Amino acid sequence: MSTATSAEVLFASSDMYQALGNFLCRTEPELAQALCDGSFVGDIKEILGELGFSDQEITLLTDGFAEFLTSSKEAQDELFHKVRRNYTHLFTNPKFSVMTPYEARYLGDEKFSKDGIPVSRVRVDLKDLYRRSGFESQIKPKEYEDHLRVEFEFMEVLRKNQGICLRDGNESAYLEIESTVQELFDRHLKVWALPFFEEVGEKSLENVYKVIASLALAFLKREFGR
Repeated sequence: MSTATSAEVLFASSDMYQALGNFLCRTEPELAQALCDGSFVGDIKEILGELGFSDQEITLLTDGFAEFLTSSKEAQDELFHKVRRNYTHLFTNPKFSVMTPYEARYLGDEKFSKDGIPVSRVRVDLKDLYRRSGFESQIKPKEYEDHLRVEFEFMEVLRKNQGICLRDGNESAYLEIESTVQELFDRHLKVWALPFFEEVGEKSLENVYKVIASLALAFLKREFGR
């Protein structure tokens, strides 16, 4: 095959989209536990290594997770509540949230009909792209098509399927998926994902989201430049 990457890299990319997506929704206690017991950062280090990051880069991107390591149940509970409060501060409280995880709103594309129904060119475009790819989000409760977690969920599926195609030697299917990836990149993720995570890093009140923002920026820059 004439592709310039490996199945392992594609599977790792899929895993990273999934890991980052965990912080784009209301977190569960299990995520705080994984941050505290070291299993989350262990997985991230492995993913970064498979993606081709150097040992020095991996250290720089993951050192911030060290402050969350603890065996204390009280500290774990405190971290869980901090992460949830910061998620609300960033994204979900209608009175004081400082930004939005929806592409249309972030870019000022969302309009409202006379009936108060949100209308967006961005969402129509994404809905069509998902339909053509046979993708249906499994996130519950259901989110709009342009929620960043849904876009990451789509990329998680695309990269996983590309890895399978590459492993099985199915070049035509691989290239067809790559065309969809580049369409999503060019029309959506490249337009807003980097400034989104830059803003997360600036406006986060807790270090968890600052570390995740730095990780996401490094990963996405590599993805977009592949």
